[in-house]
Parts: sequence; C-alpha cells; structure tokens
Amino acid sequence: MTNIALALVVATLGVAPMTSHAFLGIDSPWCMGDGGGTFLCVRGPDRVKMAKELADQDYLSFVQKAFAAPTITYVPDEKKPGIAETWHRDGGGLSLYRHEVNNDRRKMMEAAADWFRIFCKAKGGGTYEYPINETKDLVNLTRLACHAWPKSPDQVMGQMPMFGIEISPSDNYTTDRPKDPFVAFKHYGNGDLVKATWGYPKKYAFGDQTNLGMVIEVKVPMAKVQSEVDGKPYEKWVKLIDLVPTPKPQGQ
Repeated sequence: MTNIALALVVATLGVAPMTSHAFLGIDSPWCMGDGGGTFLCVRGPDRVKMAKELADQDYLSFVQKAFAAPTITYVPDEKKPGIAETWHRDGGGLSLYRHEVNNDRRKMMEAAADWFRIFCKAKGGGTYEYPINETKDLVNLTRLACHAWPKSPDQVMGQMPMFGIEISPSDNYTTDRPKDPFVAFKHYGNGDLVKATWGYPKKYAFGDQTNLGMVIEVKVPMAKVQSEVDGKPYEKWVKLIDLVPTPKPQGQ
C-alpha cells in the first residue's frame, strides 16, 4: 500500500496514525482495519476529550459512541431498558479464538475499563471494583461501578452508584449471541440496577455486622450469620448479596 493510499485509509476511518496507539501496546492492524474503531484506536488524551464532551449524556449513550466499530454490536436488554451488552467480534487483526493466553481479549478488557474510568471521572465520580459475592463460579470477571466521589472509600458503602460495567475476557455464550468467538461486556445504566444485581460493594469477613446479624463464616455465595431469637443465639446461612452492612459505631 502506498503512503497516499494509507493516508486515505486513515482519513476515511477517522483513526490516528500507527504510533498513536502504541501506549496500549496494540498492533497496528487493529487500527488500520475494522477491529479497533473508536473503542481501541482513540488515544488516551482523545479519550479524555471525548468523555468530557459527552459528560452530559447518560452512560449507555456514551457507550454507543465510545464503543463504536464495525466489529462491535450494541445490544440493549429488551426486558431491562437500563442494561445493555456490547458484543466484540473478530476483525481488523483481532483474534478471539480461545487459548490459554489471549492478549487480544485481555487488551479489549483493559480498554473497556479505561473508557469506563475516564467517563466516570468526567461525570465527577470515582471508579470502585465490586467483589463477586453471589456465585463462586464466575472467574476472570471484573465489576466496576462509578460513584459520586466520596471523602473516603468507606463512604462508598452507603452510597448509590451511578452506573456500572461487567467485563471479562471469557466467552459467555447464550442462545441469542453470535456463534463465532466474541467477548461480551455488560453495561448497567443506573445505580439501582447495579445494586440489585451485585449487592453492596463489600467483601464480608468474620465479625462484620449486617442487617441479618453478625457474619461468622463466608462460603461464596453464602454467609453464616448469627443473631438472637428469644434471647438465644441463632445461626443461619443467607446469600451474601442479601446482606446490608451495618456501620460500626464511631470510635471503633
């Protein structure tokens, strides 16, 4: 390909030159073909600029613009309007076929987290990682929620998140998703959905006080709690996601 032809491709796709994405360690075909688009090929400073320009929009509207590429499909949840997925497929140099180490999948996950953090900051918030409390079968899964910036991390506990993202480099096939290799990220457009699905951003341990009693044992996705019934100790197993942490009295 001649330099003139290459320049025309760059101009047509609206992507930066090859060197612009070196900070992510992404190979040039991702940005010269159709696999990168806005999602993978926009430079760090340009991501910040775009997030600031779109900061007045809601998170799902932002996702549709920032996660734009011919290889990405935006799929809203028909039953829950505040939830959507982005399906990321092969193309433009991307290879998503499974093997023990797949750097393409990992870099896509890192890029999704980076876009999320930048938009959260543009909205005046801070990004916090949530523990996996509801099942121990979920692996390589990261959950991030954007909270209005608190004075301390402890204050996140009683604060409603603004929106969230669930990202993993793994395949999660369902009947309505593509059969070819792909990565699916789930986006939660409001805090109510985040809280209802993930619970509180708390990793429970022995001695934690909750709405259902004191935690005395944890076996994800369950916890054994102790309370009093008719003045006598009573123990039972409950779901971690159903627990609401009780703040410690001041001075403890």
